[in-house]
Amino acid sequence: MRSALKYLAAVFVMVFWVAYVWRDWESFASLSWQMNPTYLLTAFAFYAGFYLVMGTGWALTLRAMAPHIDFAAALHIWLVSTPARYLPGAGWHIAGRAYLGSRIGITSKDLLVSMYLEQALAVMSGLVVFTVSVLIGGGVLDRFNFYLLILIPVGIAMTHPRGLQLLANLASRALKKKPIDIELRYSQVLALLIWFAFSHVLSGVSLFLVLASISPSPLRLLPSIIGASALAWVVGVLSILTPGGIGVREATVVALSSTFVAAPAITTAAFVTRFLSALAEAFLAVMSTVLSRRLQFHSRGGG
Repeated sequence: MRSALKYLAAVFVMVFWVAYVWRDWESFASLSWQMNPTYLLTAFAFYAGFYLVMGTGWALTLRAMAPHIDFAAALHIWLVSTPARYLPGAGWHIAGRAYLGSRIGITSKDLLVSMYLEQALAVMSGLVVFTVSVLIGGGVLDRFNFYLLILIPVGIAMTHPRGLQLLANLASRALKKKPIDIELRYSQVLALLIWFAFSHVLSGVSLFLVLASISPSPLRLLPSIIGASALAWVVGVLSILTPGGIGVREATVVALSSTFVAAPAITTAAFVTRFLSALAEAFLAVMSTVLSRRLQFHSRGGG
């Protein structure tokens, strides 16, 4: 029943976007559609960087709890398992990470805690990047700057290991699961928060480059675009409507950016960026697999 509802929601989202483009087709048709290949290639590289930083963030989190785990192996697991979130059903990327992790000695406890911290810190860092970008670049929420400024120390305080553990155990209690312990130091958590924030900046720059390849975009828009991208990623992750937040993330980007960027341009940029992100994800998964197998081959005395 849950899978059927998810598919129904995905169809609804797709129908919404088709209807949206159809209704405003004249505006979309007026775009030059002469995308700058240099900008697009650079945007691809930035999104590849986004995934590498995200994967490295999980590997660093895991290593902070289990130093015996090989960093390269952990990064490989993240890169090859993450694309599975687009598969029909739910949790395939989690199952894939659990299976591959068990083969290199990652315990179920370390896997659970590291994945929780990864998601929590990625979401919180996305909110921090969005808040900072609004304070710097203005945009749709600039009249709320004072309140957003308050959110920064509140968000940083919430990343204290005790706060993260409290939230995790509240969720565990609701799901009737065993409580977990987070044994990281606060300095480690803050360093990871900054690291994940860097990933959101990379994805935001990628979106800006795609937008600039479609329509002239002054550099002053960069902070606002980075903020919109960061918040859209958070909304997409938290959304349970579609796999990987497809359609939902793009809707958030358009809603946040259409007040200072033409809606057809930012809509096109959002979906082109999604395509580039999927290509980058697949590229890194393939390259990581090839490199891993080559290293295994040489370690066994081959070649």
